[in-house]
Amino acid sequence: MITVTRFTRMKMNTNSNDKIQFKNAIKLSSIEEIIGKVIKIVKLKFDIQGETWIEEMFSYIYFKAANSTHNVHTEILVLF
Repeated sequence: MITVTRFTRMKMNTNSNDKIQFKNAIKLSSIEEIIGKVIKIVKLKFDIQGETWIEEMFSYIYFKAANSTHNVHTEILVLF
């Protein structure tokens, strides 16, 4: 949601959260990095791919915690 709102600078709604795959637990005192990418745009609908990466606070261990795909659309009709 943050990814597509930042991409369009418009209000957006999530249609569905498909294929959320949790790979590892996020432990207390770890650093979480969330990466969102717009992978497909059709009219006013967007497909977003999300990844969550974890880095342990006091070591150099870095691993993927989750993958997800989201379908998002605009609330506003845009006329050109």
